Amino acid sequence: MTETIMKSPIPCYESVEDQRYAGTLKLTGEDPTYLRYGTPIHAEVEERVAELAGAEAADTLIFNSGMSALTATIKAGITLSGHEAGRETLKKIAIGHDMYTGTTRWTEAYARQYGIDLCKYDAGDSAEVAKVLEEFKPDVFVAETVGNYVNAPVLDHEHALEVNRALGQKSLLIFDRTLPLSTASDVYEATVPADRAVVVDSGTKAMTLNQETLGVVITKNPEILTATRAVRNDDGTLPGVGSARYIAELLPAKDDFNERNRRVFNKTGQLATYAYQASRVTNEGFIVGHPALPCHGNYQDVHVSDSGNITPVFFLLPLAFGKGSLDFAQKIGDDPAVREHIQLSDSFGFDQTAFYSAEAGPYVRIAPGAETDVDQLGPALYNALVKSSH
Repeated sequence: MTETIMKSPIPCYESVEDQRYAGTLKLTGEDPTYLRYGTPIHAEVEERVAELAGAEAADTLIFNSGMSALTATIKAGITLSGHEAGRETLKKIAIGHDMYTGTTRWTEAYARQYGIDLCKYDAGDSAEVAKVLEEFKPDVFVAETVGNYVNAPVLDHEHALEVNRALGQKSLLIFDRTLPLSTASDVYEATVPADRAVVVDSGTKAMTLNQETLGVVITKNPEILTATRAVRNDDGTLPGVGSARYIAELLPAKDDFNERNRRVFNKTGQLATYAYQASRVTNEGFIVGHPALPCHGNYQDVHVSDSGNITPVFFLLPLAFGKGSLDFAQKIGDDPAVREHIQLSDSFGFDQTAFYSAEAGPYVRIAPGAETDVDQLGPALYNALVKSSH
């Protein structure tokens, strides 16, 4: 056997019969036969990621980014919907209004390209969620369990699951929990194998701490798992072998992972409260988007009030929508007392608080870090917000 084969993570076989048998199992992931389908290091990473995500390794797939994980599940859902005998109706996707901009942009382009009917809904309104599932009847229903946009709506995922069950599992429910993370989400536990439901995580922020991109798909449904794996194989969105090895080095222990996340959630709630208090005394004013605040649309809902702080970010939106938004962001982010405790960044999940002002939107997103000094940053943020509104 050559040195090249000896060093390769691709399996080699003792006989042609063994090789051909392994080939019949490659789509199930039981015996990958090529780097694009997976290797032992990928299996190891999936096992460790599953532990962090509170899932079974057999239900877990890793991807090279959170976006590729999400788009693969959408593609798999559309593909599976075409398996119904005699189906001639237009395919449909429903997505929430307040979602990560990248998700909205990709889904809109995908729908245009393939002639898919697209519907938007309010994920924080349980009645509207039920209406979309019952009347629009989407093939794929995409929701962020906590919206990554200004209003940060909170989905009642148990209600969505119940509605879909009552309808005979007509829609594939995709639950993106990038914000609450597995630490503050029981959506996987709420599903059963018969549910047409998938959980998607971006592991980039909390699992690799922004040092390598990582996406995660989890589902108890074998058909959906197989279809999503097939999309991953075709699109080549499995992390490379070197990347998988690096991810394995970066992944934290489960207790450390959950402790850090809870610390970030608590600091986020505390800083959001400072911002909310400032909004109560300003002239022109602004809105603070965080589920634990009385001004939030889902504040009185049981599925939110029982959860406490469930997101690592909050949003600020000037009431004068679009007017002077850059000036608003600059007055906060460039304030010397605030600037001492923040970093300007498009992402979140850092040790220090990340401040992001959207180029194409009027909002500001603040993501407290694990080591944020709330006692210092909180009053500084309060003062900067009060000054920015005068």
